[in-house]
Amino acid sequence: MGGQWESGEKNILNSRVVRRGIRKGHDGTGRLRPPDLIASAIPSATTSGGERGPAAFIAKLMGISDPNPTPYAELWVGAHPSAPSQILRDETDSIPLNDAVRLWPLPILGPRVQNVFGGQWPFLLKILSAAEALSIQAHPDRTLAPLLHAQDPLHYPDANHKPELAVALETFRAVAGFKPLDGWRAVFRAFPEIASFVGPVAHEFDTTNPSRPETVATEGIFSAKCPPAQPRARAEDLPSPIPERAKEASRSGSPPGLVQAAFLRLLTRAREDPTALAAVIQATAQRMGKAPEPFGSMAALFHELLTKYGPEDVGLLVLLFLNPLELVPGQAVFLPPGLPHAYLRGNIVECMANSDNVVRLGLTPKPKDFQMIPRVLHFDPIIPEVITPSEETHTVYAAPCSEFQVHRWIVGPDRSLSITRPDGPEVILVIEGRGQISWREDDRVQTTRYGKGSSFLIPALLPSYQLEAKTRTFAFTARVPPLSSFQVLTMP
Repeated sequence: MGGQWESGEKNILNSRVVRRGIRKGHDGTGRLRPPDLIASAIPSATTSGGERGPAAFIAKLMGISDPNPTPYAELWVGAHPSAPSQILRDETDSIPLNDAVRLWPLPILGPRVQNVFGGQWPFLLKILSAAEALSIQAHPDRTLAPLLHAQDPLHYPDANHKPELAVALETFRAVAGFKPLDGWRAVFRAFPEIASFVGPVAHEFDTTNPSRPETVATEGIFSAKCPPAQPRARAEDLPSPIPERAKEASRSGSPPGLVQAAFLRLLTRAREDPTALAAVIQATAQRMGKAPEPFGSMAALFHELLTKYGPEDVGLLVLLFLNPLELVPGQAVFLPPGLPHAYLRGNIVECMANSDNVVRLGLTPKPKDFQMIPRVLHFDPIIPEVITPSEETHTVYAAPCSEFQVHRWIVGPDRSLSITRPDGPEVILVIEGRGQISWREDDRVQTTRYGKGSSFLIPALLPSYQLEAKTRTFAFTARVPPLSSFQVLTMP
């Protein structure tokens, strides 16, 4: 998820002053010491969906007291050029992390990561705070991302794909992936106006056997959803326009083919006849309160979104065709490129490949790319697997991608934890607790204190460090995995 702000809305908030960073060696070359990382706390400029006020999650995390509360939707820890984190070379001199990586790639990234990712920082760690439903969106894969960036660099600011992992910090609600055929059939039966709007393809769901949705499990998805780098896509390589693709999909008769045909028909009609779309959405709103479950329980959300975005936002209908998800704290979900999704409520830690590419479909006043969204989406009926870890000191959320792996740490008061790492960079984000981080350098023990909201860069040249908790500490780290990993591991 992400991309909460358009160009010009991003605002870096430097909330911590630290002592260690990159300093000059005696020979005049850059010498890297383990630096604190000043997190880029990115407040939304307007009503971008973040929490506001004294109870807002990000404001509390960063110790912000704002007499005129600004909604804080996301906090970034990473090197994306749209909002890079800052590291300090001394008490007053900071440098963006992306510039530091460019100047000192080997000590920060290490030889393995530098070689695999061409000297680029590979991942982005975030806190995302959704006080209201965020846009229905998807992210491009490795093939489409370079094309989008070349054609429209303002709205697609990089050439990278964007698989992502979301870990709930509290009860978190979302929708993700297209429902199986019987879910589409249930929508058409509960809301006949939608069936009529979509047209004859809606009736094909009545003559097709119910489908069993594919679950996005970890095993086997790497090659299917996060493929290795491909040659640059060309315009002539893209699929045919929407009407032709709808006909082709309908003729296939497979579950993905029917879903694709119905979705493309819905999208085409919404663009061709916004007046008819508005009438269908209003009729759906009237039926919502008395509709069978799961639709009846969505009535309040549907009416809230209708009031905010109006009856000509097709996202109101698309919402009904996506699988509802509810995560409790600690649970996680992996979202591969091409999977349609929207975050509805709650706070999460989110990690992704180093990209801010978002293709929006609805439930947003921001630009929607109706031409590209059908080319980005995967139409297989998929329910993402909810990953439930045990309450252990160390949990690894192993995403099926080479760019990142998320670790959760729970350390009791007056406890110390020794962390040994593979070659590569790591960032730490402290959600709760006070203590210090210690490491050995030049045969001396160095330390730096941490508190709630602190974030740190651990460069590749530092193979291990100690996390010494004074109070109960709850933190997340992100790193590049040593090998492809396809399961959640828990350790005592």
